[in-house]
Amino acid sequence: MAHVRAARALVPRWVDGDGGIFAVTASAAGLLTQLGSPTYSVSKHAAVGFAEWLAATYGDRGVQVCCLCPMGVATPMIEGGESREESEARLGHKAVSTAGAVLDADTV
Repeated sequence: MAHVRAARALVPRWVDGDGGIFAVTASAAGLLTQLGSPTYSVSKHAAVGFAEWLAATYGDRGVQVCCLCPMGVATPMIEGGESREESEARLGHKAVSTAGAVLDADTV
């Protein structure tokens, strides 16, 4: 809900003013899926969908929307996935860690 709360605070000012840029950080899971974690996948799809809705609704009124969807980012969630007891967590970790380079937060 952080994206929604931020949009509620910022978008009305931008529409009435000089516009603005709204950046949503989601995940590649919002474009593809996240094996082993339906809740993570669905929440990231929602973030991407909200970014698309904002762009379609307010794009012609001065609001630009960017949606970042990195594949794998070195976080405690991904770093701990390999040793988790749940097979779904290990599956998700393997899917992300073998799909390409895992980025550090500064790179993203």
